[in-house]
Amino acid sequence: MILIPLDYWISNLIWLCISLGALFLFCHFVFIPRLMYRKRQRADVLQSNVALISKIEKEIELIQVQVEQELHTTSQKCKDIDASAIMKARDIVESTRTKLKQQYRERYMKMSAELTVSAEELHSTTDELVKDAYLQIVEEYRLKSHL
Repeated sequence: MILIPLDYWISNLIWLCISLGALFLFCHFVFIPRLMYRKRQRADVLQSNVALISKIEKEIELIQVQVEQELHTTSQKCKDIDASAIMKARDIVESTRTKLKQQYRERYMKMSAELTVSAEELHSTTDELVKDAYLQIVEEYRLKSHL
């Protein structure tokens, strides 16, 4: 068996301690602070993002309120426009009805006048026919009585 001298083991042990100490110091003073710094950065970014998200949510709520108000205002305007349109339509229907009644009255009066004239003409024509028939009958009677 090969024997390794004790000073070799001691020197390796010392170098191992120095290496582990250097690793500990590196981790303690360099690596861990960098991790903590990045952790703080992430926390800050996360916090700013959360604040931004809450701000955006508030803006969205304000926009929703404005949209609801505009919708209400617009629906009210539509109701007013519908009401005014209905009133205009009623006015148009009423004026049309009045015009039609007036036209029917005028037609009725005109036709009534025409019928009256026609009746008078018929009456006069009938009177003439009756006179003619009477005269004919009288004449026939005279002729028969003279014979």
